[in-house]
Amino acid sequence: RTAFPDGIPLETALVGPALLSQLEGAIEEPIAAAASSCWADISLLLPSILTPGDTAALLSCLPQLCAATAAAAAKRPHHNHHSSPVITPRAGLPTSTAHSSSSNSGRSGGAGTGAGVVGCAHVLAGTCVASGALVDELEAELCARARQRAELALLERRRTSSAAASP
Repeated sequence: RTAFPDGIPLETALVGPALLSQLEGAIEEPIAAAASSCWADISLLLPSILTPGDTAALLSCLPQLCAATAAAAAKRPHHNHHSSPVITPRAGLPTSTAHSSSSNSGRSGGAGTGAGVVGCAHVLAGTCVASGALVDELEAELCARARQRAELALLERRRTSSAAASP
């Protein structure tokens, strides 16, 4: 720790503050993408030695992500038991304040970003930051498919019960 005074102590490692800047740049687009379906897989930026606990601690150092997951939870209060967790700042860890630009590595879809823009975002599987729009689209698609399957099952049940009832 004395050799790296700016280092960020995690559960199992000490990382440099530059990693926070990289993470902040990577999550900027999914957070700012209000109507766009995009995502960023931050695992591509993380050293392989980091544990899930280390990753969660790093994510808690990103104030934009904390605000975006809280906004997502507030927007969907009836889904909180199914939603991704709200990332909250952890005591004792620094928070990033840099607004660096990001590359398109590990990202799909989406358009421009804006520093300081807080949208809705979800953290999926601990390392994938998805825009609220993407999660909404996926939820709508899954609900439509489930409704369609339920209607087919109901028709089949009615068909088999009417066939059994006829002499």
